[in-house]
Amino acid sequence: SGIAVSAHCAKVFFHRHHLTRHLLVHLSREERAEVRQSWRHGCYFCRKRFQVSPYLDRHLATHTKEKLGGRCHICRKTFSSKQKLTNHRVLHLSEDEKVALVKQGSGRECLFCHTIFASNANYHAHLVSHTKEKPFRCNQCGKLFGRNGALKLHKRIHSANPRPFKCDDCDQAFTTKHNLGSHKKRVHRKLKDIACSECGKKFGTKGATVVHVSSVHAKIRHPCPHCGHTFTQKGNLGSHLRKVHRPE
Repeated sequence: SGIAVSAHCAKVFFHRHHLTRHLLVHLSREERAEVRQSWRHGCYFCRKRFQVSPYLDRHLATHTKEKLGGRCHICRKTFSSKQKLTNHRVLHLSEDEKVALVKQGSGRECLFCHTIFASNANYHAHLVSHTKEKPFRCNQCGKLFGRNGALKLHKRIHSANPRPFKCDDCDQAFTTKHNLGSHKKRVHRKLKDIACSECGKKFGTKGATVVHVSSVHAKIRHPCPHCGHTFTQKGNLGSHLRKVHRPE
């Protein structure tokens, strides 16, 4: 424990083992492999090695599909870590409860849009959407990204297998496990478990629920700047512009 600062990039960490993990990004691929060989905690499935056993425990859950973080008592969704469960629970809080969370010091409020976040990590990841800062560069094509996760996802297009997550029920493949899960739930299981808070109607995805609320309850319309025709979804407006008002 205790604050530690990286000598390479001056980034601050509140636990020394977090700094140790971070320092790996400043090593070459060969140096990283050499360091990992000295770690004692090896995965039984893929032979990855970890410095401390809690990291190994979290990694093992990706193979066993265990949800070690617990279950949300409101919507019954399960999570792979306690931190993810904590972050999720913020979604169920009222505005007054969110303000109280920030005042007691266990949450962060975005200075730009006043969205509340349960952790510093999520707060800082969100901030780049306002500052437009893109500190993560792809070392193969030079493209810049605001979040490291987005860079990792992008790097798959440079790999031999850009869509590694294949559906067992059809021939479709996906770039992320999340997209594969959404596909199975929506297409094969036809599960609709996200209820509209206004009318109770259920949808298969959060995106579909948001579109429903904005168009049906908030009655938000997207007008065409050329002919005044309005649309309930931005995507439909875009299709209209491409088909009807194509630039000469």
